[in-house]
Amino acid sequence: MIAPPTSLLPAPHAAPGRCRASLPTACGRSRAPFPTIRSGAAILPILVWAAFLWAFPSPALAQEPPPRQPIVEEEPPTPPPEDDGWGLRLMAGDVGIGIGHVSRVIGLRVNLMDRHLDQVDGVNLTLWRPGREEIGGRVHGVAAGLLPQAGTIRGLGLGAGAVVGEEALDGIHGGGLAVISGGNAHGIHLGGIATIAGDDLRGLQFGGGATIAGQEARGAQLAGLALLGGEGLAGVQGAGLAVISGGTTRGIQGSGLAVIAGDDAQGIQASGLTVLAGNRMRGIQAGGLAVIAGDELDGIQAGGLVALSGGHARGIQVGGLAVVSGGDAVGLQASGLAAVAGGRMRGLQAGGVATVAGCSMEGIQIAGGVVEAHQFDGLVPLQPRVEDQNIHTPSPPVENECTTPGIRGATLAGYRVRAPSVQGVTGVLGWLDAGEVRGLSVAGYHRSQLQVGLSIGVVNWTDRLRGVQLGLLNHAGNNRRPFRTLPLVNLNL
Repeated sequence: MIAPPTSLLPAPHAAPGRCRASLPTACGRSRAPFPTIRSGAAILPILVWAAFLWAFPSPALAQEPPPRQPIVEEEPPTPPPEDDGWGLRLMAGDVGIGIGHVSRVIGLRVNLMDRHLDQVDGVNLTLWRPGREEIGGRVHGVAAGLLPQAGTIRGLGLGAGAVVGEEALDGIHGGGLAVISGGNAHGIHLGGIATIAGDDLRGLQFGGGATIAGQEARGAQLAGLALLGGEGLAGVQGAGLAVISGGTTRGIQGSGLAVIAGDDAQGIQASGLTVLAGNRMRGIQAGGLAVIAGDELDGIQAGGLVALSGGHARGIQVGGLAVVSGGDAVGLQASGLAAVAGGRMRGLQAGGVATVAGCSMEGIQIAGGVVEAHQFDGLVPLQPRVEDQNIHTPSPPVENECTTPGIRGATLAGYRVRAPSVQGVTGVLGWLDAGEVRGLSVAGYHRSQLQVGLSIGVVNWTDRLRGVQLGLLNHAGNNRRPFRTLPLVNLNL
């Protein structure tokens, strides 16, 4: 601090009993604490001192007070998991008996409500439901109680309500209501209502209501109502209502209503109503109403009403009403109403009413009504042959269309046989309508552009004959008059 001028300080009092002549006041009088101002010159030192303090303040006074720090409320420290609740340790190290919230035990652990678990090697007994949504940890041995739960349970799990493995279940587990694994479930798992795995099911699993695998189920899985594999099924799977796979189904699958595979179905699949595959079926498939494949049918497929393939059908396909193939049908296809192929038919095809191919037929084709290859309006122009250069030449075939339509083999029909070309043995009670007929044909009415061979019927009518006609009325357009139309017999050799 800067001291004030000495002239401003009060003069000391005189000692008692003495009188100093130098003092301006008389002895015995009390002195004023500050000098008396008698003229303007006496205030000048005070003004100079005040100006000095204003221009050069004290460093202590010049310092600004420190800013106020905000008050932060600190959260109480979280107790470590092992101290999360009361626990009694009757153990030497981790070996012995833990009662309450003891997170790590080798031996026996008993708790009312689990909140946290590190690892139990031995027996973990939980008397009530979990105290938290996630318990974590591992149990190696036996997990039992009302609702035993842990991150991983390996060994034996028994729950009056449910057994829950947040990450995995390995071993044998049974729950009065459910057995649930957030990840894989491997072994034997039995749930009164449901057995559920977020990832894979492998082994033997049963759910009174449902058995569900988020990814793939392998082994033997059974369900009272529904069985679901999110990515696939492999092995033996059965359900009272439906067996459903989002991917490929391999093995033996059966259900009361439906067996459904989002991709392929391979092996044996059977259901009371429908067997459905989004892609291919290979093996034996049977449905009370329908067997349906989005792509191909390979093997033996039977539907009470329909056997349907979006692509080719190879093997034996039987439908109570129809067998339908979007592509080729190769093998044996039979139905009570119709056998239909969008492409070619090869083998034996039979339909109660119709057998129809979008392109060609080879083998034996039978229908109570119609046998037809390649739909067309009226007679179709023939493909030119070396010996038939005078026949009209058709326009070039369109790319990706059938270039060789027709019927080759043995054909039997009740009402009509219709195709651009018919070769082999053909028998029809009604009408044979073909661009070209080669071989032996028997029909009530023949109509063709070219006939090569023997035709027997009531009326035989062709634009060009190279063979023999037997019937009440026979017409050969290439014969000279008056031999074009004759009764009983006509020929051109």
